[in-house]
Amino acid sequence: MSSDLRFAIRQLLRNKTFTAVALTVLTLAVGANILVFSLVHPVLFEPLPFPEPDRLVRILHVDAAGRARARVSEAQAQAVLRDAETLQVSAAENTGLAITDSETPLNPLMRRVSDGHFELLGVTPLLGRTFTPEEHRGDAARVLVLHEAFWHSYFGGDDAVLGRTLELADEPYEIVGVIPATFNNPIFPQPPVLWLPYGEKAESPTRANVTVIGRTAPDAGRRAVGQELQAIADDVAAVHPEALAGSTLRAEPLHRSLVAPMRPALLMLLFAVGLVLLVACGNIANLLLARAISRRQEIAVRLALGAGRWQLARQLLIEGLVLALISGALGLLLASWTLGPLLALAPANTPLPMLERISIDGEIVLFTLGLALAVSLIFGLLPLTQLRRDVADRLSAGATRAVGGGGRIRRGLVIAEIALSTLLLVAAGLTLRSLEHWRSLSPGFDPDGLVTGRVGARGPGFETPDSFEPFHRRSMDELAALPGVERVAACQFLPQFAGTFGNTTAVTREPEAALEKWPRAVVMASTPGFFETFGQPLLAGRGLNDLDRSDTPDVAVISRNVEARLWGELGASIGEELWLADGDPPKPVRIVGVAGDLRGLITSPEPPAILYRPLAQHPVPNLTYLFRTRSTIEQLKPAVEATVWSQLTRDAPVYSFRDVGQLMRDIEWQPRFMVQLLSVFATLALVMAAAGLYGVLAYTVAERRREIGLRMAVGANRRQIVRRIQGDAARLGAVGLGLGLAASFAAGLGFEQILLGVAAFDAATYGGVLLVLTSVIGVASWLPAWRASQVDPVEALRTD
Repeated sequence: MSSDLRFAIRQLLRNKTFTAVALTVLTLAVGANILVFSLVHPVLFEPLPFPEPDRLVRILHVDAAGRARARVSEAQAQAVLRDAETLQVSAAENTGLAITDSETPLNPLMRRVSDGHFELLGVTPLLGRTFTPEEHRGDAARVLVLHEAFWHSYFGGDDAVLGRTLELADEPYEIVGVIPATFNNPIFPQPPVLWLPYGEKAESPTRANVTVIGRTAPDAGRRAVGQELQAIADDVAAVHPEALAGSTLRAEPLHRSLVAPMRPALLMLLFAVGLVLLVACGNIANLLLARAISRRQEIAVRLALGAGRWQLARQLLIEGLVLALISGALGLLLASWTLGPLLALAPANTPLPMLERISIDGEIVLFTLGLALAVSLIFGLLPLTQLRRDVADRLSAGATRAVGGGGRIRRGLVIAEIALSTLLLVAAGLTLRSLEHWRSLSPGFDPDGLVTGRVGARGPGFETPDSFEPFHRRSMDELAALPGVERVAACQFLPQFAGTFGNTTAVTREPEAALEKWPRAVVMASTPGFFETFGQPLLAGRGLNDLDRSDTPDVAVISRNVEARLWGELGASIGEELWLADGDPPKPVRIVGVAGDLRGLITSPEPPAILYRPLAQHPVPNLTYLFRTRSTIEQLKPAVEATVWSQLTRDAPVYSFRDVGQLMRDIEWQPRFMVQLLSVFATLALVMAAAGLYGVLAYTVAERRREIGLRMAVGANRRQIVRRIQGDAARLGAVGLGLGLAASFAAGLGFEQILLGVAAFDAATYGGVLLVLTSVIGVASWLPAWRASQVDPVEALRTD
């Protein structure tokens, strides 16, 4: 074995051109596979970092139309926490209170969690303890648990921090524990600085901000869990029919719920990079086959001198294995260099779960080793087919002229490479067209020069809803005077994300219809001047103004898709009543305006159905402020904080400043990333397929040199020779294209899962792929055809 290994290394060093080409092709293909596997494996295939992860589930709200969302209402969460017996349940929701015992108020992310949350996820405190059951009862005790990073940054890592207090909205909270920074929670990718007890909240049926997870009891089957959740949902819906009629609750495996949005795209990448590897293997098999053919005389002599077929087979397999192992090591190095910069492209707030677990680790090394072994077998076995010929044939006088053996195999490999490249190009073209279609849609507002930030009416003095609107009105009046600020308005949340929020309300113009048949819309508090500041057009009627007060008739502006569904004609809803099922009994509001639809997110492209209500008539404490400004976030944020905290109150949280234009670009990061990778893989496969076609044609020309010389000697001209060689290329290309297009059609249903606004059988995409491949085949075949036309008949016949 060692002598075979030394011989293989000498052979590779002797044939430097062959070795360099083979290693380059394999390193790129293997490196791409390692890179994609390192991205996909921790997300799709690794278990969650919790005890007994296969028993963890997420409770989903399913509305009357069958649409599922990951957050449930406060009423549903309380009912599950109280009544679930087949599940150990925990509820959590993000919250925000200003830390007011610092020189400058801080507004970091905080999270309220229910009893048993840390125990459910297997978290052991670094210091102290977590919450006791008694601390969750009633309004919840004023205690908190710190994140280790905040403990170090705010308290300097002082071990005596337990028992000290931290002021939140001017109220002291006792520190009872510190949670280690190693606590990795993919359910909430962004860690809070501290946790608070969940408490017993008012059971709102419309505020759907609660994430509920659970662990199934050992003796509880899926049917028992489903039946219990159905019974709980029915009980809550009976109490709140106006908001929850026809809805239910469903338990879904936690891992599946986390990866579901990105699973089709990641599987597509895995499939694509696998095709690249197959194309590379075809290329290397062709190179090795050419070497085996050129070494037929050597092989025949060795067989005649007594070498066994297994010895020769082992020698060729070892050569392939050495190539594969070297390219595996180089591919691993290439992937490790590329992975960091690729992950750095992701926005800081990317929702991709388990992103921090992506790395080149021991499992990736084992995958590389297995991949190298598989690759060496794939492209190392084909040359062995040439060993089946009889020794006498190899030593015959004609053997030197029969150098061109294996032609069918080589042409078959080229056809396969072209077919796989076609499939990859179609996939890349369709995803690119899908992304471009989404980009071409108007967002429905003007994101340029728009900055958002959250401001909350929280703390002392804001205990009742009637205090919210006056505070926000005074705040916006002060902020409108800041340098660089042209306009200020506010809304409950960015309307672009309305489709992802759960606080929808059933609406109708026919209140006598069955409640579960009412369509649903997001009800969003807004301030006067919102549409002008946001840059969202009003298509009919008017916007909200200062005359829409709590003591005036209830009004609303509706999005165009709500009007189209309930009234049809543009403007037909103005002055009409729309009934909202957010109370018992439902109440009417008067429609005063119709706003243009907003483009949905790329993951949920349908325009959200929205009712814009005056803040005075639909009071909420926290609002998203919209600044139409010439200032940057770095200039605007401290000015807003100083204005709110110095002139209004130090208790108001001011946080989450974002440039809306950058936010829109961040939204498309995942599909853009996928398109870029697919395009790179498709280009790589296409180049390798073109190289394979060129190699086969060049070898064919060399093999048929005597035939070409004979044809030219009897009258064939150079143009006819070129046409003949290019005709061979066209036949190979046509078969490969046909097979690739057939495979693309067969994979059409898989493509549709990740496409938006583009059919899986989009004619423009298929036409573009045909044009590109036809051009590449033409270019790859031209040089061998030209060389064939330059053959000197006399020299060719004399040599033979």
